Amino acid sequence: MKLRYKITLLICGVALSIATATTYWASNLLSDALLERFEDEGQFIAHSLSETLTIQVLEKEVGPVFDSLHKVVAASTQLDYIFITGFDGTLFAHSFSGGFPAALVPMLSTNGDEEQISRYNTPDGSVIHISQPLIRGMDARLHIGFNDNIIQIKITQLRYTLALIAISITVFAMAIGALLSHRVTEPLNQLTRAIQRFGRGELIDFDSARVKRGSEEVAELYQAFKTMVAAREESLKELRRSEASLAEAQHTAKLGNWDWNIQAGTLYWSDEIYRIFGLTPQAFDATYEAFLKSVHPEDHTRVTEAVNCAIASDDTPYNIDHRIVLPDGTIRVVHEQAQVFRDPAGGALRMLGTVQDITERKRVEDELAQHRFHLEELVEARTTSLKQREAELSTLTERLQASNQELEAFSYSVSHDLRAPLRAIDGFSLALQEDYGRQLDETGHDYLQRVRKGAQKMSTLIDDLLQLSRITRTELKPGPVDLSQLAEQAVEELRRGEPERDIQTTITPALQAHGDATLIGVLLGNLIGNAWKFTRQQPHAHIEVGHCYEGEQEVFFVRDNGAGFDMKYAHKLFKAFQRLHGLDQFEGTGIGLATVQRVINRHNGRIWTAAEAGKGATFFFTLSPG
Repeated sequence: MKLRYKITLLICGVALSIATATTYWASNLLSDALLERFEDEGQFIAHSLSETLTIQVLEKEVGPVFDSLHKVVAASTQLDYIFITGFDGTLFAHSFSGGFPAALVPMLSTNGDEEQISRYNTPDGSVIHISQPLIRGMDARLHIGFNDNIIQIKITQLRYTLALIAISITVFAMAIGALLSHRVTEPLNQLTRAIQRFGRGELIDFDSARVKRGSEEVAELYQAFKTMVAAREESLKELRRSEASLAEAQHTAKLGNWDWNIQAGTLYWSDEIYRIFGLTPQAFDATYEAFLKSVHPEDHTRVTEAVNCAIASDDTPYNIDHRIVLPDGTIRVVHEQAQVFRDPAGGALRMLGTVQDITERKRVEDELAQHRFHLEELVEARTTSLKQREAELSTLTERLQASNQELEAFSYSVSHDLRAPLRAIDGFSLALQEDYGRQLDETGHDYLQRVRKGAQKMSTLIDDLLQLSRITRTELKPGPVDLSQLAEQAVEELRRGEPERDIQTTITPALQAHGDATLIGVLLGNLIGNAWKFTRQQPHAHIEVGHCYEGEQEVFFVRDNGAGFDMKYAHKLFKAFQRLHGLDQFEGTGIGLATVQRVINRHNGRIWTAAEAGKGATFFFTLSPG
């Protein structure tokens, strides 16, 4: 049932209920009013008769009393009868023409001082019986009977009148209900029709005037639906954008999706699958059988078995690479994978999957496989060659180590063997100079002086070579080393050798390292000795020993403000017998920095320098003993 009819019926029902209740209430009210009126009239008649008949009843004048009662009843249209019981409780007089009715005999026993009202039915209708004492305090009573039919007739007339009024009210309520329901439901019907048209995809005007003239609730409903429609339209736009993006992504990735309803036998392909199979989108009836016809004959059995296994059991997923043959004969390679959806009993309902064109990827993979095979051949050949060269290098290394050991042994032996002749040369030269100096001229003295200097220089060189040899052969004894203390000792030894030198030294305290203390002492002795030597021509000489950090690596340095050198010759510094200054400027054998390099190598460290000619040099080094 429509809402407008429900509203109309509701209003009519309410109006009819109100009219019925009003009729019932009015009937009861009228009945009570008439009854009260009869009571008042009965009391009035009783009071009048009491004043008139009391003496006659006391004197037992029955005849006059009968006449009076008949006259009173005849004069009233509402009185049915009047009778009086005497002081002895018996019937004294009555107004009945045909004798006292048997139905009223029980009323003769009524006594007491109170008024009593009762109702009883007779063949002629209902009667209201009122009984009250004729005289207060005496047993004589006056009984009056009113005809109830008059009340019922008036009540019936009132009910007819009220019924007509109720019908009129109901008809009016129906009209009002129809009007109100139309005003309430018509905007809803208008909105409903608009919704139905919107559901069919038609363009509609939600801002129609009829909708806007609805109630506030309808307006709110309209606004809510309008908002919902706007959101739905936006969702549809977003869905279309997503579909377009998906189609573009599928086209870019050469990936399409399909949906096979196994029960119905229908198959859906996205547009990209048609393109992959060389077909015009949606211009080809996609079926499972048509798909199988596109599969390469050599792959047909394998694809069919893969599909059947996936449908038969979830334990075997559908995931396969196979070839397809396009209508123009072109062969492509595709990758397919899908998931099977089942009913509660485990039966296969549908398969959802994807198809991707991997022809280019397969071509690249084949080329890569060929290149990999070729590369493996090259690597194998290269590995064989490297192993051969490694074996050769190992042999050469062993020979080199043996040669170095022989060379070091030879150097050590020669150095020791040269010491005695050099000491003899120096000693005899000194003896000649002291004992026969007066017999020699100036040239002879010069020759002897040169001989002694050459012997002393050769002795120093031999000492340096022996030290270099010992550094290579000596067993490394790593431990904590106080570089500051070793630097102080080196400076103190240099000061004792040249006490006249006024040179400033700055040594950072508590410089700690880990290494061989003896070798590190040799390292610092050479670096500080070089700084001492090359600052000899500097009037305000300064030597600094300190440290800094290169990232987390601690770096030690020895810095001076002496002669310095050109950095383009720095690559020669740590080679044996290489000198960047002439002997006429600074003495030396060219072994010191080579010794330093060997100490650094023994400690797995690094050493480098920064210098500028005439402005000094800084030697940086790290120590990381293995």
